[in-house]
Amino acid sequence: METPQDKGDALENAVAAIEEVILQSSLGMGRKPIIEKKKIIIVNGVRHEIDVYATADLAPGYRPIFIFECKNWKEAVGKNEIIIFSEKINAARATSGCFVAKSYTSDAVSQAKNDPRITLLLAAEYDPENDAEVYQFFTRTPEMMKRDVTMFKRGSAGLDPKPILLEAAELDYLGQRVDPKAQLYIWSMKVCADDLMAFFEQPVPAGIYYRVVDGNLYFSAGQLFLNHHELERLAFHVEYKITVTLVPVVSHFEVKSRGRCITFAPQLIGNDTMQWQVVMPSAR
Repeated sequence: METPQDKGDALENAVAAIEEVILQSSLGMGRKPIIEKKKIIIVNGVRHEIDVYATADLAPGYRPIFIFECKNWKEAVGKNEIIIFSEKINAARATSGCFVAKSYTSDAVSQAKNDPRITLLLAAEYDPENDAEVYQFFTRTPEMMKRDVTMFKRGSAGLDPKPILLEAAELDYLGQRVDPKAQLYIWSMKVCADDLMAFFEQPVPAGIYYRVVDGNLYFSAGQLFLNHHELERLAFHVEYKITVTLVPVVSHFEVKSRGRCITFAPQLIGNDTMQWQVVMPSAR
């Protein structure tokens, strides 16, 4: 069950993602904004938590600070929250501050006008399960199932095949000793690269798709040696599967005049957990 903390974090994460994209597009390549969430600053012994703290090197000697306060509340934000936010802008020595909420009382709107550094932004949250605009995101995870490799000595027709124990084999590639299993896996994926690319370009529904690829890799003289025998060609027979998974949307926010952020559920890819966001800045 989603807690109030979870709801607050979801909006903060969306705002941080949107602002990072906006700042990055303004700064251009090679310069990266610094976006911090839940940043703690202490001024004159007073502790302040900044929901989203953004800085950017615009030019030598110019590094403005922008802060954001995010309230993912059902009820309207009142004037007291705006007063507190003004103090946070002072404490952070920020150039400006944006307050992000779903609605504001009339007193809050009037209070914000007393501080020209404050901008009130409206956030809209869409229900991922009943969203009129459907966004779908799929992961495609390849997994090797079977691999057969036939190795041909230079000048050999391959008429006298013999099994090789990889655990005891010595493989030298481009003058370096390499791990046979790891290197053969890399080459297997290289053999499958065109097939993978073709599959990834196809719009397919969620499911498991089995693929078979046969291919050859050729090596120039002096490139590859197995147990001190020079190899000319490796012939691969590869069987693998691709698991296509529909990843559900866990949050979808739009911040008016700034953009929208769609966050998808975390997915376990191999040994790593990954999570994707799609950010669409507003047209300017």
